[in-house]
Amino acid sequence: VMLEDGGWWGWSDDKLYVFQPASEEFILDQSVNGHTLDVAVGDRNSDDFDEIAILRSDKQIELFSYQNSQITSVMTTPVTVGDEAQRISFVDWNGDSASGRLVEGPELVAGDTVPVAALLFPPYPAEVSVGYKSASVFLGSTDSTDESMSDTISLSVGLGISFGAEAFGFKAKVGASISKSTSVTQTFSKSLSVGARYTANSEPELFGRAYAPIVMSCGCYHRYRYQTEDPANLIGGTGQTVDLYVPVGGQTQLWSSLRYNAMAEATGLYPKIEIPSQVGSVDTYPAAPIDLTAQPVVPEDMVFTDIPTFNASDVGYVNFFLSAGESETNAVAESTDFGVNSSFGGGVVSVDASINIGVSQGYSLRIGRSNLFGGGIPPIADDPDTPEDEFEVHRYSFQPYVYRQHYVDKYGEPAAFYVMNYTAAK
Repeated sequence: VMLEDGGWWGWSDDKLYVFQPASEEFILDQSVNGHTLDVAVGDRNSDDFDEIAILRSDKQIELFSYQNSQITSVMTTPVTVGDEAQRISFVDWNGDSASGRLVEGPELVAGDTVPVAALLFPPYPAEVSVGYKSASVFLGSTDSTDESMSDTISLSVGLGISFGAEAFGFKAKVGASISKSTSVTQTFSKSLSVGARYTANSEPELFGRAYAPIVMSCGCYHRYRYQTEDPANLIGGTGQTVDLYVPVGGQTQLWSSLRYNAMAEATGLYPKIEIPSQVGSVDTYPAAPIDLTAQPVVPEDMVFTDIPTFNASDVGYVNFFLSAGESETNAVAESTDFGVNSSFGGGVVSVDASINIGVSQGYSLRIGRSNLFGGGIPPIADDPDTPEDEFEVHRYSFQPYVYRQHYVDKYGEPAAFYVMNYTAAK
C-alpha cells in the first residue's frame, strides 16, 4: 500500500494505492484525508485479512479494511499518546499472536538433487574432423561486486572591473572580467568476482553419439526447529512443531546424460533426459528451435531472443558464448559549495572579486550475477589426398539457443531446467 500526498497544503485529498506484486501494477486507489501523515498495514485481529491504518495531522487514526478488492473505513479514533506523532505501525498490543520458540538447530541438511541444465554439444561433422580436437561446451556463472568512490575539489577565482555613468535619465555600464578555475578528481574503484565454469569435450568413442553433459545441483540448508506458542489458538494451539529451512549454499556436479538417466531410472525421482541429436552429425540437428520432446519452443521460454549465426571454418576453431546477467547499483552523490564575494570602488569605478570552492563526493556499489553458456566447433580442413574439397562439401552454419524445459517433479509440482541446443543448416 502506498500513500500519495495530494499537496496544496491539505486542500486536496491524499490517496492510498494498493499494489499487487504478482501483476506488478496498482489495482486500486482510495481517497483519504488530505492531512494524512503516514500509513501502516497489518492483520490486527488475526482474520487473515490485513487492515490499513492512517495517521492524520488532526491527531486521529483512521482504520480501513481491505477485502474483496474494496477499501472500507472501519473507525476513527484519537491519538492518545504523544503530542507530535509522525509515524504509525502495527504491534501485538495484548500478546496473543502466535510465535515460535527455538528448540533445535541449526542442523545442516541436504536438499534434493535436481537437474539444472542439459548442455548439448554443438554440431560438427565428425567424419572429416579427424586429427582435430572435438567440439566443446561449457556453462559458467559469476558473482561480482564493484565499488567506486570519488572526491572532486574545484577552485574558481574571478575579478571584474566595470565603469558606469548616468546622464539624462539613462544608465550605461561597461565592464570586463577575468576568471580562473581548476578542479582535481580522485577516483578509487574496487572489483571482486567469484565464479565457476564447467567444460566438457565431446568424446563419442567413449560415450556414444546420443549423450550430453548434465549439470546437477544439490542445495544445503540449515534446519531450525521451533515449538509454537499460540495462546489464542490461531494456528492450531501451543506445542506444535515447525521446521524452518534456510539455504546456506550447495554443490554442483557435471555428469554425462548416460549416468544421469541410469540414476533417474533406478530411483524414479528424476525426469529422464533423452538427447535427440547425434554428436558429430550435423544432419540430426533441427532447422528451427524445438525442445527435447520435438515440440516448438515457445518465445516465453527462450533465454536469448537475438542470436547471431556462426559459420564453420577451414582453419581454426569457432568459439561462441551467450551471457545473461543482472545487476543492481546504489549510488550516492554529495556536493558542497563555499563562496565569498566582495566589492570595493570609488566614484563610478567598481572592482568585484569572487572566490568559490566546491567539494563533491560520490559513491556507488554494484552487485551483479551473470551466467555464461558457450562452446566451440573444430575446423573442417581440406584433405589434399582426396579429389574433393572437404570444406566445400561439409561446410555448415548453426545457431545456439537456450530455453527452459518443463517437467513435473516427484512432488507433482511444475519444475524446469535449462537446455542449450542448436539449429543447423548446410
